[in-house]
This record gives sequence, C-alpha cells and structure tokens, in this order.
Amino acid sequence: PSPLERSTDRFLREGGQGILGMTGTVQNLTFPEAPGLVNVRVVNMQGDVRVRGQQREANGPTTVRLRPAASIDHGPAISRQLEGLKWNADMKPQADGSRLLELTLSVPDPKAWFIRCEIEIDTPRLGRVEVSTDHGRVLVEDNRGGVTVKTTFGDVRMRTPWAITEPCRVDVRDGDVEWIVRGESSGKFDCESVGGKVNVFEIGRAHV
Repeated sequence: PSPLERSTDRFLREGGQGILGMTGTVQNLTFPEAPGLVNVRVVNMQGDVRVRGQQREANGPTTVRLRPAASIDHGPAISRQLEGLKWNADMKPQADGSRLLELTLSVPDPKAWFIRCEIEIDTPRLGRVEVSTDHGRVLVEDNRGGVTVKTTFGDVRMRTPWAITEPCRVDVRDGDVEWIVRGESSGKFDCESVGGKVNVFEIGRAHV
C-alpha cells in the first residue's frame, strides 16, 4: 500500500502507547463497549481535534483515529521528528460509573514546530470533554457534559441536542466560537475569543 494507505489497528482493553511514525501512518484505536458515559481529555501539540457522541441512546465501542503530518515539505530533520511523535491512550473507570479516555501526544524535540496530528474520537455516550491543542480547529458534537477547550488559530464549534448543566469554558486566539445548545441548558458558560467572534445559539434564540 501507499504511505497514505498504511494504518495500524489496535483493539485495546484499557490503554496503549506507541510512536506514530512517518506521515501517512494512521493509528486506529478501538476500546470495547462498556456501560456509562465516556469522558474525554485530549492534549495535542498541534492539529485539529474532533470528538463526537450520538444524538440518541446508543451502544458500541469507542474509536480513536490519529493522523500525523508535517505542515512543511519533508526533509531529514522533519522525518526524524515525525518518527519520534509519541502517543498515549488510557481508558480509566471512574467512581461514578463513567470512564475517562485520556489521550496525550508529544514530540521530544522542542524544535518540532511543524509536526501536527489530526485526532478523531467517536463514542456512543459522550460525557465531558477537555481539549488542549494549538493551531487547530476543535469540534465537539452530541456531548452530555461540560466542555473545556483551549486552542489558537482555529475555530471551535460545540453542538449538542442534550441539555448542558455543567460549567463550560472556551479560550481561543484568532478563531471563532460557535456554541449550539438546548434552551434548557444552564450553568456557567465562559467563552472568549481574541481576534474572533463568539456566537451562542439556543433552540429558538440566537445571541451574537
């Protein structure tokens, strides 16, 4: 297969770790189905992050897709930095019956400014979401819990049919925020964008 077609599939019970390797080497991770909500915490160096739940009650596994890349043409130094890109994924049971998926990506080389990774997470019952990235867009859909996002140079969009009653916070630099929630939602919503706009929509109402 071509470099863009290569991938590694892993079926994980609790967690795993590894090296992403050259651009085009995609990691597909699968955590088996279990009762309760899945809360998600992502720490990414750079790149887009998409976290999606389901609009209705659903069952099934939690899947994670990691696609590394470099934002400039490859050279020997960039190739070495890509080869050193590491990931760690853990699914941990919580006291309230939920599970916490923690995903962390890192590059040992402090000069790996052009290395990024696109992350996609799908789970049937999405609870709380925390995402930290840089130079990346963040999409959170069909969550049932609070959302905390920090990014730069990328838009943030949260859209859910579930009423949100937990605190939410979004910090964005040079990006817009679009927040779409049910009218029954309540609690503290703290959304701030430096160099962008914040739009909050409720069912039947819109505030700009």
